[in-house]
Amino acid sequence: MLDNLNLDDVDLDFGEEKGWKNIAAGKYHFLVQAYNEAVPGCNMSLTVEVMAGSSEGEVGRTHREFFALTDNMYTVKRQLLMAIAIGLVTVDELKTAKANGESVDIPWGDAEGRHFCGALSENEFNGETKMQLGFDIWPIGHTKAKGIPLNEAALKHSEMAVTEEET
Repeated sequence: MLDNLNLDDVDLDFGEEKGWKNIAAGKYHFLVQAYNEAVPGCNMSLTVEVMAGSSEGEVGRTHREFFALTDNMYTVKRQLLMAIAIGLVTVDELKTAKANGESVDIPWGDAEGRHFCGALSENEFNGETKMQLGFDIWPIGHTKAKGIPLNEAALKHSEMAVTEEET
C-alpha cells in the first residue's frame, strides 16, 4: 500500500465519463483477469475484461461478477455454468461425480487468463440496478455464443482453440 499520496496532478473527477459506469447490456467475449476470494457480502467474484462484443466502445472495460457460494440450486448452477465456460470442469466430470454421489471441487484459483462468452443484462438486487451475467455464460465456440464477436488475437495468444460445441 502506498502512503502519503501526492494528489497535485491527479484528476479527482470520478464521474461516469471517467469509467465509473456499467458496461452496456449486450453479448461479449470476456477474459478472466482475476479470481477474488471472500468478497464482502459474497463468497467470491471474478474480474473480467471485455475483449470484443456487441458494443465496441466497451472493449477493455472490466466487470466484476459476484457469486454466492451456497448450496442454493440457483447459485450452484451459476457457478457450474461459469466453471464449464472457462474450462475448470466438464459436463461429463459433473455427471460422473453426481452418478457416484460425489461432490466437486472447482479450482477457482485457475480461472485467471481463461476466456468465455456471456450476456450482460440489468438485474435489480436490494434496490440497486447492476449489470450481471446471470445464467447467460457460455464457452467460446458454444452454439449459444454464435454471433458474438471474438478477439481472435487474444484467443491465439492464450492458445485457446475455438471449437463448436453444445453444453
